[in-house]
Amino acid sequence: MRSVRLLSAIVAVETFLVIVFGKIVRVTGASTSIPDWPLAFGRLVPEMTPLVFWEWSHRLLALVTLVTTLVLIACAARVSARLCLYCCVSLLFLVATALIGGLSILYPLHWVLAAVDQAFAMLFFASMVGLAVWSRMTGMTSARSGSADDSGRLFTCVESCGGPDSSWS
Repeated sequence: MRSVRLLSAIVAVETFLVIVFGKIVRVTGASTSIPDWPLAFGRLVPEMTPLVFWEWSHRLLALVTLVTTLVLIACAARVSARLCLYCCVSLLFLVATALIGGLSILYPLHWVLAAVDQAFAMLFFASMVGLAVWSRMTGMTSARSGSADDSGRLFTCVESCGGPDSSWS
């Protein structure tokens, strides 16, 4: 469980940085500095200019976040099937935002799709922050109660959509 706690916090921070870099890319116009995707000018590492740096760094950070999320899923699978399912659904949000982001490089997208891209990014970020907070709380309550698997608490909260309920205390 400790690995899930640590990795979920790392993924949440990485995701925050991807979102910040994405906004820098959008504001500076760096999104048009690399015309192809997933490579950059047909290469893994392009020649750097300031705009190419921001766009390429955004892509690299998104890739690192994807890899860290896959490791998180593997660790979550060792804890419980429900926790692994939660992480897999969260991964779908990350994949969706990466695909929409890639398509926006290849084809000019309507502003609605840019908003959908941002919505998926926020859903992924929220799911990782929620997992990090839940795993931290579970670690504290498990130590007191001696319980090894409290994964149902996360899903009780998520399913109720009303925030932490009485089962968290």
